[in-house]
Amino acid sequence: MTKKSRWDEQDIENTLKDLPPIKDRQSKDDLFAKIEKRAAEQPAPQRAAIRQKKPWLYPVMASAAAIFLLVLIVPSFLSNQNEQSLILNSSDQGDSSSDNETAMYVEEDEEVSDDMETEPESHEAPATDDSAGEEADYEENVTRESDSIERDEENEVNSADLQENDDTETEQEEQEQEQETRMVTLPVPYVYSTETDFVVAIKNETVETTEPLEELLAQLLTEEGETEKLTLPGLNEITFINDETVQLDFTEEDEERYASLSSSETNNYREGIMEVFTSLGYEQVVLTTEGEDGFLFGAEGVVESWDLRNGEGPLGYVLYTTETGETVLVHSSQVLSEDESLGTFEETVEWMKEMEGNANLHSPLPEYSEEGELISEVKEENGGLIITFDEAYSFEEGSKEQGMMLKALLYTAGEYGYDYVVFEGEGATEVDGITLGEQVSPEDRKPNEQ
Repeated sequence: MTKKSRWDEQDIENTLKDLPPIKDRQSKDDLFAKIEKRAAEQPAPQRAAIRQKKPWLYPVMASAAAIFLLVLIVPSFLSNQNEQSLILNSSDQGDSSSDNETAMYVEEDEEVSDDMETEPESHEAPATDDSAGEEADYEENVTRESDSIERDEENEVNSADLQENDDTETEQEEQEQEQETRMVTLPVPYVYSTETDFVVAIKNETVETTEPLEELLAQLLTEEGETEKLTLPGLNEITFINDETVQLDFTEEDEERYASLSSSETNNYREGIMEVFTSLGYEQVVLTTEGEDGFLFGAEGVVESWDLRNGEGPLGYVLYTTETGETVLVHSSQVLSEDESLGTFEETVEWMKEMEGNANLHSPLPEYSEEGELISEVKEENGGLIITFDEAYSFEEGSKEQGMMLKALLYTAGEYGYDYVVFEGEGATEVDGITLGEQVSPEDRKPNEQ
């Protein structure tokens, strides 16, 4: 239903009368007819719609388009920043495949960013389907890269944990091995009297233990035993300072006992101590009293240290037979003066063969009545010795006498610094635990071993 017009003929005439004069040849009837015709050509509803158009419509539409563009661009920019951080972290971990893949993502992101920067502003919204697809692919790539980095980090953590567990297990195994029982050979000094003097011999006792060597020695040297065994009452502690020096610490209350020793008794104790630690390869013994330097040691007074023999003075071994018939090896320094030197190994062996014995001391080499020499040749080779016996001399497997001879020669070679000895001879291939024809080290055998 249309609104009724408020104009009628009278109103129109009155309005026209109020208008300024218009010179027109047209009559009022003609003019009114043209007005009616114009009104018929442009209907009232269309004119009302034109009048109702708002002046702010276009700015609002432009703003909406700009906001829509920001909604699409800002998440893409933030995702690009996160992706670059992930790429840097991934490159630090040295994953080459991830680096190549990440580099591809960076190039794609830079191309997208360049396209966004060069694209002029437009009020038209981009293609919604294409943008959504690219954003979905991008998020999938970021997710895949993030998962790869997390897997690498988990693998590194797991590897570190496994390595730590392996190290812990290895340390535990080493500690358990250290605590396991082992066989240890300990030198024990014995003092034997001769017709005119005394001799000190070392007997080696092998024990099964878990304790350190210094604790075992301290215990062994303070325990009472056989009559001939040399004990050190008041010995508080033994400390191996280094590979050359050992320290013996005595208690102060036992100092008077040692101060009252006679000259002969002082020599017995000194020689016994020196033989023990010489057999262990040490070159000096340091004496202390409850940690303080020096110890009042019998006729020698206050003693701070003793230097042990180190390839100097008389070298070699001879035999001593005890009152019970036991035969032990005794160092030649027990027979000769400290200033006497026997020269080369061959010269020492010659002295050992020809030494004048008595009821207790005698040569370790038996008398040989054949035309040739008992030892036909001594040859140095690669830090060792090859000792060849006369072909007429025959070894017997169970001979204790021949075994003591080989030990005396073996340890005399050790005194001269040879690493091994090879014994060549006829008869048995093994004598008292020593194999003929093979290298035998002085460190592998102990004199007077029980």
